[in-house]
Amino acid sequence: MQKKLQQALAEDGVKTVGSNCAQISVLGRPYLAAQVKTPAFDTDVWVTIGWLEHENEQCCRFTTTQAKDLVYNTKDKQEIQRSGILPFHVWLTLGTGEVFDMTFLTTWGEARKGSGDGGTIMCGPPDQIAQGDAKTTFHPSVIGEGYFRLIGLAIL
Repeated sequence: MQKKLQQALAEDGVKTVGSNCAQISVLGRPYLAAQVKTPAFDTDVWVTIGWLEHENEQCCRFTTTQAKDLVYNTKDKQEIQRSGILPFHVWLTLGTGEVFDMTFLTTWGEARKGSGDGGTIMCGPPDQIAQGDAKTTFHPSVIGEGYFRLIGLAIL
């Protein structure tokens, strides 16, 4: 999967991946689910919405209270629909609790003017992922693609 992501980066550029965490996670979920479902290892894969800490910085902070408020706040929903800018990060979570994030390091690298992490997939326990010296902690707020419908987003 990482090879396919890096190929897409080479063909379409970093901006295709950066800031498109929702679309890429939704599109990648069926592929990852097919890879992890075997007779010996049967687990689900969920789209997860939340925020993370990376290099001691809070990124896309989005609490469960904010997630609930966004469902009922028409003005904020309209702004997200108009701009396409999401106030949260999206990744995949396995039934084992492990995180599978295909986009954050690419977005982070683009924001930092090319840190060299483009196309790198982070995976592992949500509080123990390390990329070099940088520790990343994931904080889920909402599980499932249905949330996109609740806030009026058509991801695909």
